[in-house]
Amino acid sequence: MSFSLDIRKFAEKSAANTNDVIAGTCLDLSRRIILRTPVDTGQARWNWQASISNPATGKLSGNDKSGAKRISEVSVTSANAPGNIFFLTNNMPYINKLEYGGYPSPSSTGKTASGYSTQAPSGMVRVTIREFNSIVDKQVADVK
Repeated sequence: MSFSLDIRKFAEKSAANTNDVIAGTCLDLSRRIILRTPVDTGQARWNWQASISNPATGKLSGNDKSGAKRISEVSVTSANAPGNIFFLTNNMPYINKLEYGGYPSPSSTGKTASGYSTQAPSGMVRVTIREFNSIVDKQVADVK
């Protein structure tokens, strides 16, 4: 085998590994955010929309209390993330309150405390973003 052929094979394998890391990272970030989203009716979980190049607009009708259906759909989009801009968008009108708080206090429903959802008082996205480096490290280890 020639040196140039060895280099070409290495470059092809590296590109494939990089693509796997990118797709896996997008999926894992999305999965964690979806599963951390508080559930009442399941509409907030259902409305995490993955897209390429542009953020999704509009709301989806339906619900997904477990998050399994939404994660399955996001996995298809995350496979196309390498070389593109990947978006995970939620257009539910109350998603910012779930992330940052702002519910009336005191709560008569017991679902909020001090203005925050009792299911995700520190949010979903912020918690997951803090884990970004460890998620990438895991993806890199998995493709080796």
